[in-house]
Amino acid sequence: MIIFVIMKKTIIIISLLFFGWNISAFGQNPTDSAYIKGAACEQLQQYRKAYHHYKEWLASDSLNTEALNATARTALFLGRVKEAESLYAKSLDLDSTNYYAGLQLAKLYFQLKDYYQSLDYYQWLLERDSTNISFLQGAGDCLSNIGYFPVALNYYSAAVDLNKENVSLTITLINTLLRIHKEQPEPPIMLSMAMEVCDTALLYNPAHPDLEQSKGVIYFLEGKFPAADSMFCRLLATGDSSDFNLRYAGLAKYRQKAYFDAIPYFNILYQLDTTEVETIISLGACFSETYESTKALQFFDKAEKLMYPSEVEKYNLSLMRANTYARKNDMKNAQKYYWDAYKLSSINKRAMLFRLTHTYFMSKKSFETLSKEEYEQQLLYHVLFMRELSKGKVSVDIQQVEGDRAITLLNLYIQDMFFKDVDKARMCSPDGDVSWVTLDELTRLVQFEIQDQQGH
Repeated sequence: MIIFVIMKKTIIIISLLFFGWNISAFGQNPTDSAYIKGAACEQLQQYRKAYHHYKEWLASDSLNTEALNATARTALFLGRVKEAESLYAKSLDLDSTNYYAGLQLAKLYFQLKDYYQSLDYYQWLLERDSTNISFLQGAGDCLSNIGYFPVALNYYSAAVDLNKENVSLTITLINTLLRIHKEQPEPPIMLSMAMEVCDTALLYNPAHPDLEQSKGVIYFLEGKFPAADSMFCRLLATGDSSDFNLRYAGLAKYRQKAYFDAIPYFNILYQLDTTEVETIISLGACFSETYESTKALQFFDKAEKLMYPSEVEKYNLSLMRANTYARKNDMKNAQKYYWDAYKLSSINKRAMLFRLTHTYFMSKKSFETLSKEEYEQQLLYHVLFMRELSKGKVSVDIQQVEGDRAITLLNLYIQDMFFKDVDKARMCSPDGDVSWVTLDELTRLVQFEIQDQQGH
């Protein structure tokens, strides 16, 4: 037992010396004893004991910034966040040059997601040391979390300029540039800057996989798909078969229309996770493009069951299904999904209506053999399409090319209405919604003067 106690004391003293605590500077009074015991317990990660010893030290010297900092530090380990915050603030009030307390408050507020408060302290620190990389990155991280990415960019850029060989910091800067590019893609200045930063970092860290991965993403976003393909395939060849590399390798091949070559990459991802919606849709899209319609539709159905899609995702899924059915020459189902895409899209309505008007080969002879359902649906598609064109939001050339066919068909409907002696016709959508169009409106649509809409 005696030997154990001696060994324990020896360990404590050695640990204090190892971690830089100056024991010789202290005498034998209670304050010194509390400090030494607290420091020893802290080094042994006995934080609750350390906290109580530091509290004792602080109680005897309440204006000692070191005692405040030590008590605050161990209070945080015990989850006493408010107390730690108060102690660090008091320490900083007592010594306005106390970097340690200022930095701890910056980190503490960041952990609490109070990014504005954290940013205030990082900026306070930067006023005293504007070349401190840690302070610059901390301020950038606060601004990123607030959503001020262009301002965060300034801090990250300054930090990287001071430490160009730091891969982690460089990638943070690149990701910020790419995020700004995503929000404002034109002009692609941010992509050029990201590539320049990446190439500079690669000079210091040749063939670094994380930097090469970032370079591959930049190539992809620039539309340089062969270069992106080459980069990600090289990374995969080195044994880095991460989901990220597999996905981008597949996407790069897909964007080059190498659909057969893309399938194995997406298939590996699918085997790893059969519930990943993005992978399932990518596989479905590849099979659709390679005319394996049955497989494509199976994947699209599975994707729909797995996700609660956004309006954009629903639109894309409907459009891919429609295109797949159109390739199978199953125009009834193609119409259904083009119609769904039309309803879901706020910007591509004319394009979806254009496709709907082309899902049936129309001639005078075929017009006469239309079923009631086909008659009403084709009338709806062409009326809606001409209404879109008449808004005058596309060029004259597009109006003329796309409008001629619709006008020809609507003239057949007008003739049919004259023959039937009716002044309106019923229209019905694929989902059963009924509406009507008058003979007067049809006449106006076919007599629509394209030049007038352009002010000529």
